Order: sequence, then structure tokens, then C-alpha cells
Amino acid sequence: MMAEYRQIHTRIWKDSWFLELPAKKKLLFIYLFSNERACLAGLYDLSPRVMAFEADLELDFVLDALDGFEVAGKIQRDGNLIWMPNLLRYNANNLASPKIQTHLHNTISVFPECDLKQEWIAHYNSLVEPAYRIHTACISSPESESEQEQEQESEQEPEQEQEHDPSGKKPPERQPTGKNATKAILEEFFSTETGIPKPNAVSAKQKRGASIRWWQPLLEIAALVDDDAEKAKVLIRDTIAQMDKDALTISAPQSILEVARSIHGKQRRGASDDTIRIPI
Repeated sequence: MMAEYRQIHTRIWKDSWFLELPAKKKLLFIYLFSNERACLAGLYDLSPRVMAFEADLELDFVLDALDGFEVAGKIQRDGNLIWMPNLLRYNANNLASPKIQTHLHNTISVFPECDLKQEWIAHYNSLVEPAYRIHTACISSPESESEQEQEQESEQEPEQEQEHDPSGKKPPERQPTGKNATKAILEEFFSTETGIPKPNAVSAKQKRGASIRWWQPLLEIAALVDDDAEKAKVLIRDTIAQMDKDALTISAPQSILEVARSIHGKQRRGASDDTIRIPI
């Protein structure tokens, strides 16, 4: 059983993003990594109503603050599911420890199937040696296997119908245009550069999550450089390099947006100082 406490690093009190938060938002942010549901993996299921009750805050305030934390890349959400990417980094000194390995595998094996889970696995696998990586096939629950079988059956139906099409011709695939084309290009580029898989968004709920964590941030980065996909690629690559240098967590395009803005702003100003203030 993991210890029922979480560390608060003293550097948080010097972090520019945290310092600018009002007192109540500071309280809520600390609550997010110290409540009883918060585990070493940083993944848990907790209703905003419970957060409001336990932290003695108004529900509307909590919902607004969570939106702000998500935009800043400090948390990721899917309904009541929460992921704090930095919780693992600040609380696990040795990811190869058998005790920590057991805890992480047990946590992820019972966590609901969603994009958030897949992003966590990709993030975790980027931190550890190959021998300690988690393979999705090994942690799928019976429910998810049943869902996959149903999806495969539904996918096979159109194929079977095509076989009986007298013409034997497949309808031409639509090619994305405009912002959709930019989004597709940058999505592929980000995934290739980071090794983080693109979201497999099927349901409306999954698409909302993918929009928040992937598509909107990529389009915002493109907008910084006048929607030029090639310039956006350069900015993304520079941002990833800067964040790797500073050992900052990269989990999805949303997590690099603020750093990309900082780098782009500095490039426009033509500053000679190489130091970029990046929130952690």
C-alpha cells in the first residue's frame, strides 16, 4: 500500500504560474495532488462536487478553476477523470522499484478505457527503460475487449456490403482542407516528434477531449505563425527541444502551448537573452 501523503516541493512557491494564482486557486491546486483519491500515477476519478465540498469552495468556482488549470496544461480531464502529469515526476524517485511498479500497474489496469489512459501510458513509457514499459494489450479490461469486438463487427459490416457492390468501386476518400488540413499535418508531426500516439476519438465525449488536448492547441500554435504549417512545425520542434532541456512534461499539444507562446513571443521581440521563463 502506498503512503498516504504527497510531497509539496518548495520550488512551487517560486513558480511564476502558481504565484499568480489567487489564494483559493492555490488551495484547489494543492488539493488536487493531496486528496485521498490522488495516487502516485496522478490518475483518478473525482467529481468537482466532491472537490468543492472537501475544499470548502463554491462549485462554480471549482469548475472555472479546473478549466484554467487544464488550459495551462497542469491537469487533463475527461469528465470526472483527472490526470496530473507532474504528480508522478515529483513523487516517484525510482520508477523501477518493484513496489512502485506494482502500484502503477494496479492503478492503470482498473482505470477506465479512454484517451486519457492511453496518453498516460505513452507518457509513462517515455520515462522508463523498455523492460518497465506498459503494453496496452496486457492491461485491457474484459469490458474494453468486448467493446473492441463490437467495434470490429460494426467495421466489418460496411466491408461486407462493399463486397456485394456490383461496381466494385470504393468511394473516394475526402481530403482535409483549410484548418482541418493544418490540424492533420501538425497532429501527425507532433506524434512523430514525441512518440505520443494520436487520439483515437470516436465518441462525442472522446472528440471533446481530443479537441481540448490536441486539436485546439495545435491550431493555436499554427495561428501564432499565420497558419503556416511548416513554420508551425519549426515552432513545435523548438518547443519540444526547450521542454526536454528543462525536463518538463510533454503529454499532448496542450502541454506545450504556453511554452510555444513564450518562444514565439521571444523570437518576435528578437531578444538576445536565451533564458525563457517556463511554468512547470
